[in-house]
Amino acid sequence: IEWVTIGGMLIAGCSLPLVFLALRRQEPSRLGKSLEFRVYLVLIVFAAFSIVVWDDAAITMKGIRHALFAATSAVSTTGFVTGDWEAIPGGGQVLLVVLMTVGGMSASVAGGFKVVRLLALTGFVRRELVKSLHPEAVVTVHLGRSSISDVAMSRLVGDIVLALLVLGAGIVALAA
Repeated sequence: IEWVTIGGMLIAGCSLPLVFLALRRQEPSRLGKSLEFRVYLVLIVFAAFSIVVWDDAAITMKGIRHALFAATSAVSTTGFVTGDWEAIPGGGQVLLVVLMTVGGMSASVAGGFKVVRLLALTGFVRRELVKSLHPEAVVTVHLGRSSISDVAMSRLVGDIVLALLVLGAGIVALAA
């Protein structure tokens, strides 16, 4: 039951149009060609692997299943749990909270600010670091094979900063 649920949560965090086209055209390789899908899978596998490695217990199939379940539940923002949250090592808990914040792929039913925005933000940070070393360089932010305009990047960064400000105000309000 848990393996089937892991598969369902994995699909729920995927881009629905991408999954639809892969199924409709009977081209599962379409999923592997998507940069966002590959990063989505890497985030899940990395978090699950880290949870298993940080755990003091021996590595078992049950431990791997629970780590994958926790990682896919976090990234798809479904909220399902199979065990005690306290049993997950501290670093694993932090990774799961980060995955909850990132969420699934764009055009998915998952919450979070989406993997595509994480990729764009990473490209933006890379561009700004290169421009700080080489002020005359003209560097564009690429997402897969397409580039992102400066207007779109400024909107994206503005949205993320606004979200962080609201989050910070919410944290202060809850703490008060």
